[in-house]
Amino acid sequence: MSERLLYHWPLDPFSRQARLALAERKLKFSTKIVLPQNSPTEFMDLCVEGYPPCLRVVHGDSYHIISSPEAICEYADIYGDTGARTDYALVARAYMHDKSHRMHISKPHIEDKAELAFLRAEIRRLIHWLNVKFHEDVNAYVFAGRLPTSWVAQVFNESMENAGLSQSEKIRCGYHALNLHLEYFNNLLGQRTWFAGAYFSLADIVLASHLSCLDYLGEIKWGQWPDLCTWYQKIKSRLSFRDILADRLAILKPAPHYSDLDF
Repeated sequence: MSERLLYHWPLDPFSRQARLALAERKLKFSTKIVLPQNSPTEFMDLCVEGYPPCLRVVHGDSYHIISSPEAICEYADIYGDTGARTDYALVARAYMHDKSHRMHISKPHIEDKAELAFLRAEIRRLIHWLNVKFHEDVNAYVFAGRLPTSWVAQVFNESMENAGLSQSEKIRCGYHALNLHLEYFNNLLGQRTWFAGAYFSLADIVLASHLSCLDYLGEIKWGQWPDLCTWYQKIKSRLSFRDILADRLAILKPAPHYSDLDF
């Protein structure tokens, strides 16, 4: 039996990826919040990167430190207890309806090597899009108008500092980019059951992590994106998402609809 402690910040999309991956894999863990502007010595001694997420795992007589969302998600995928490892679809199950409209769980069984390779590639493409392009285009700029500057600079690795724009210009660029990204995501989900295809995957976890942070701020006009909204309603209904919906920051209350499953 392993004992796990996850250092995280509630409104950090990368921390949320780790939390959701561990929860989807039914791995028990406790959490400790690390404030962006004041990381404790205890945390800095454990995590060489200096920012969350970071997972401390006590296993037997030893302990292990796993940092970065990618590493923590892979650990959850390999060690989780929901069946055999499925690295092409972190939790390889999708909620589907039969003809009687009853909900059941479908586990993918992909034998075609090419189909599996294409699925894995698409999942990784979307994750890279979100964690790099979306993060750089949108997150720091939108958050800049809602959180203390010191928090934004540390959480988003000061990606705003080199843009050569005024603060107001940066924020306008962020909102413009957000709409372009949401349009693309909505179009994809108009053609797919889940973000990367027919099955729930790590791509869904990563997308939910980013969008839920923005939804906390009330920055997404869901009525403009019906297919994306339908997908997010399914995500919010998952057991793994309950703790995410319970997040509250002392300095910033969530949007009124944030915890609602029917919004």
